[in-house]
Amino acid sequence: MVEVSRRSAPARTPVKRYASMGRVVEVNDGVAEEGLGPLVKELSQQGRRLAGNHIELAKAELSEKAKQAGIGAGALGVAAVFALGMLGALTATMILALNIVLAPWLAAVIVTGVYALGAGMAAAAGRTQFKKAAPLVPQETVESLKEDVEWLKTELRSARR
Repeated sequence: MVEVSRRSAPARTPVKRYASMGRVVEVNDGVAEEGLGPLVKELSQQGRRLAGNHIELAKAELSEKAKQAGIGAGALGVAAVFALGMLGALTATMILALNIVLAPWLAAVIVTGVYALGAGMAAAAGRTQFKKAAPLVPQETVESLKEDVEWLKTELRSARR
């Protein structure tokens, strides 16, 4: 009869478990072993938080641009009111005052020129405010999102390794 010796299974180093940032990490022989699942879950949570932060940033940025556009629209509205009011009330007064020294037609031309100058200045101020608000795209948020997409791609590549 041949005796078969039974070899015992190699002694296994005890597994230690650690909790780190809400994950359980197993350590065998000093080497951390973590499955891909917890990493993907954490990446997903961070992605959601990041998306929420970007939405808040976009809201703030668009709110500021809308405020500037509103100021511009208000300035243009004021310009229109002044132009109409001046045309109605002061036209006759100025023409009659200039009529003392000038011919009536010349007095009317001068008054019209003064109105055109005032309306042009107000319109230029409103146009400047509109230009400050343009373009109505949250540019900082778009740039930040592009950077985050690149970061996420890098993280996913490193998680696959």
